[in-house]
Amino acid sequence: MNTVIKTGKYEIVESKVLFLDSLDSELWIHLAVDGELLGDIQIQFTVQEKKEPVIRCELENNILTIICVNFNQSFGSGTTEPIEIGIVRGKSVKFHMWSYLMGHQKVRKIEYNIFREI
Repeated sequence: MNTVIKTGKYEIVESKVLFLDSLDSELWIHLAVDGELLGDIQIQFTVQEKKEPVIRCELENNILTIICVNFNQSFGSGTTEPIEIGIVRGKSVKFHMWSYLMGHQKVRKIEYNIFREI
């Protein structure tokens, strides 16, 4: 089966729901779109006192590190708009994510989509 899902001016090329093995585990995504390697995405979770949830992005050695600070709410935290992560064949590729704590805040659930410009 080959399903094509589109939203606005983007096609969703990947959509996943994941449960991490611990609250503080990092998530690594080795990303290739249409057979073209874009690099790796590393998602880290940290907690800082008296701060609102915030996302910081760092790019080094073809690894995009997304640092999620204070993503510890049961109702979730995530990107409010997709983050551009690359260009494939002249088309923008973006990443959108949301993270939840579940099971009395003992399990981290992550949902993400990767979009490619149509």
